[in-house]
Amino acid sequence: MPRLILFAACSRVIVDAEDETVTLVGLLERVSVLRDAEGRVPTVADVNWQHIAIWQADDGDEDRTYEQRVEVLRPDRRQAAEVRHPLDLSRKMLRVYGAVAGFPSEVEGAYTIRLSSRNALDDETWQKVAEYPVTVRHAPAGALPATPNSGADAPAPSARPSRRAARRRGGSSPTRTQ
Repeated sequence: MPRLILFAACSRVIVDAEDETVTLVGLLERVSVLRDAEGRVPTVADVNWQHIAIWQADDGDEDRTYEQRVEVLRPDRRQAAEVRHPLDLSRKMLRVYGAVAGFPSEVEGAYTIRLSSRNALDDETWQKVAEYPVTVRHAPAGALPATPNSGADAPAPSARPSRRAARRRGGSSPTRTQ
């Protein structure tokens, strides 16, 4: 069975054309949706996102057919979305990534993006490999729209001067730890 090296959800997966290195942009943590004037929320938020899984084949995997499943589970654990991908393990390392238009948002709370795998020819049972949490928040109508990864619990910007301003005044630059 192949081993999972990385699983994440983000705004964008970039694969460099020259050396094929992978860059993940904007890890998906929160999705904020605005209620309409009647207090309703959309069932799917207008958020484009991507998921990536990097697998490492074990000896003998190249002769088997595997499949991965990415599910989005609502806070009540009901499945809101599913996508399946075959795993071609003819090479030792395999990247599987896909783009998704919209994120389920009907219910407020903690959603789970679950990655499962199975031997497609021999096994009907999916094995959970990883889970990735995403919080969906419903904002009142008229509230300022938030970016997908921002939220009320995000730290306030520092009141300290920027490094450039500190250098102009001859002071030291602030250090930020999170």
